[in-house]
Amino acid sequence: MSRLTLHMQSSLDGFVGRTPPDRNWQLWDWGPSCPWDDALRRAFNDQLSTLTDVVLSQQMAIEGYIDHWSRMAQAQAEDPTFRFAARIHHARKTLVTRHPDPQLRWPKTGFGVGSLEDVIATVKRSTDGHAFVFGGVGLASALLTLGVVDDFYCYVNPVPAGSGDRLPLDSAGAVMELREMTNYPCGISVQHFVRTAGDSLDVGTEVPSV
Repeated sequence: MSRLTLHMQSSLDGFVGRTPPDRNWQLWDWGPSCPWDDALRRAFNDQLSTLTDVVLSQQMAIEGYIDHWSRMAQAQAEDPTFRFAARIHHARKTLVTRHPDPQLRWPKTGFGVGSLEDVIATVKRSTDGHAFVFGGVGLASALLTLGVVDDFYCYVNPVPAGSGDRLPLDSAGAVMELREMTNYPCGISVQHFVRTAGDSLDVGTEVPSV
């Protein structure tokens, strides 16, 4: 069965979303110019080299996630920094939502509706590769609380946000242990957490309202 890996960026003071609009704490805005150092770029691409499936909220898809990385995969096809973009572009995608919109259509993309635990179990069973989640904060929090995230890579930026949303790493299901931390010259610190709970919680958590 596949593992589920969560990737998120956080500010220096631990916030991951809904920060003030004038507070830009992320070094990289996922545009064509990447300020990360070469070692971090290689590590990021290595982590995503086994990616076959992407789980994301329907709202993230509506906001342009799939379209953005499809464009980047084509526009930056010759740049090794963006090898991961092609993997995202070609991956199977599951949109987690309570209210699937049948008018939304992307290649190799379906909907995950019902119990969030069942949705993730189906994704894990249906692939021999590796399933990744890239946020947002609502879906990431629900998955951590449920206890179905196997690996969590937190990319800590060297800039504080001051306020915003945090992930529930101390909740009942989110029993995560810091396995490794690597500091990079550009200022990013990558923290790798692994799930230590024996089994995920059987609580029938519904998918987020997105």
